[in-house]
Amino acid sequence: MVYLDTSFVAPLVIAEDSSDAVEAFVLKIKPGDLTTSMWTQVELSSLVSRKVRMGELSDSKAEVVRRQFDRILGESFEVLAPTAADFAAAAKYLEIPETGLRSGDALHLSFAEVERIIQSQLPPSARRSRAFWSNRKRGAVQASAWISAGFRVGSVDLELKTVAFERLRSRYSVRKVGNNYRWGSEAVQALREHLGVSQADLATLLGVRQQTVSEWETGMYAPTRARSNHLTLVAERADFPFGSSGGEDDASRS
Repeated sequence: MVYLDTSFVAPLVIAEDSSDAVEAFVLKIKPGDLTTSMWTQVELSSLVSRKVRMGELSDSKAEVVRRQFDRILGESFEVLAPTAADFAAAAKYLEIPETGLRSGDALHLSFAEVERIIQSQLPPSARRSRAFWSNRKRGAVQASAWISAGFRVGSVDLELKTVAFERLRSRYSVRKVGNNYRWGSEAVQALREHLGVSQADLATLLGVRQQTVSEWETGMYAPTRARSNHLTLVAERADFPFGSSGGEDDASRS
């Protein structure tokens, strides 16, 4: 079973830079294995209406897109309908901090949609290098823009030409003890996300095992003083905001 969200389904009915790649990907999937949810129908309707308001689609073209979308769903997808029990189960999982799960707060956009929003073309580096989509603010005007808006880049697909912006976490704790900073679990994870790297990548950077980073982020163990000093050095070089009384990311600053 392969679940596709709106960012994948929309290019099948609306011409985007990623349309050919998405179609090729979908054709490789076995018949009967494609699924999506009723929420995708809601998001697609919202997307089409927004394009009509912005003058990107005429009323007649929008109606064609809607009919084509309904046909594709009926012929190729199993449409899942979330139940009250599903929402209750999701709430229970979200109550467990260690899961790191969050409710749906990501914004999936194609590169073409980003260009329409900013009313300008993206530079060539945006299409060939992940570095362009880094969340490091220093020297990166684009990162400052989306961070100031309360988002960070969660993932980017250079092949499909899509990017997912996620809402920034609101708080993390970095305590100052004497002349040193002590890093809490949420702060370690916030730093890693700011760097845009995996747990394994951060482990390599710090000279520890991936399991160690995982244990820090779940709160099983806290970084030693030496490791905390190393984290502080990495944070300073990456222009990661933190302070002695606890840290707030850019989404919660005023």
